[in-house]
Amino acid sequence: MRTLNLSRPTPNILKADQRKRVLSYYALSGNDLGSSKIDDHFRDELIAAVDEAIKDLFGVGVMNALYSHLAAKGVSRRDIPNRLPDVCSILEGTFGLAGLTIQRAIAVRFYQRLGLTFELTNPGTLTEYVKEAERRVKVR
Repeated sequence: MRTLNLSRPTPNILKADQRKRVLSYYALSGNDLGSSKIDDHFRDELIAAVDEAIKDLFGVGVMNALYSHLAAKGVSRRDIPNRLPDVCSILEGTFGLAGLTIQRAIAVRFYQRLGLTFELTNPGTLTEYVKEAERRVKVR
């Protein structure tokens, strides 16, 4: 019997638009479709950074409301690392210009969790900060 690892979707079980997003994420990040402990750790740290930043900025109630809003837009909490451009768009659409500030707060937490020094870029999106963190972690 074949079991599926749903925490990292594989392109052959996804719809065409979902497949395109997953493949573009892996192409942008330089990852292959295989799972590794480093990649899983990286994903888990990003999700934890989102939790911490949103909870610290707005509280648990808003964090839960944001996750409900993301889910309504088709993005689950576990999908955040795979759907960063969508998450950034949703944050900007929901919070306006403050969406960029929220993205930076998440990035700061993410860098802290990885033991990296955060360097502000203008304008920097969460997607760009995560790509830079991936590059810096791979160089280590």
